[in-house]
Amino acid sequence: MHGPTKIVLQRQFFEVIVRAAFVKYQNNADLPTLADKLDHMIKTKLLPNAGKTKAKTVDDEVSPTSSLINNF
Repeated sequence: MHGPTKIVLQRQFFEVIVRAAFVKYQNNADLPTLADKLDHMIKTKLLPNAGKTKAKTVDDEVSPTSSLINNF
């Protein structure tokens, strides 16, 4: 388990993705190989979420009082 301040190496990140695909789809007969499982996970779970972010934009960061001032 990594601490919140520790760096995750690229190979560790990819290992977690591969292991997650294996565990998630281990009983799926439509995905017989690890490559099939990984490909399915990447296409259905990772890529659709790749552009999403929880980061706030500059507009989201504007405080309510500053928006009141700008409306005058």
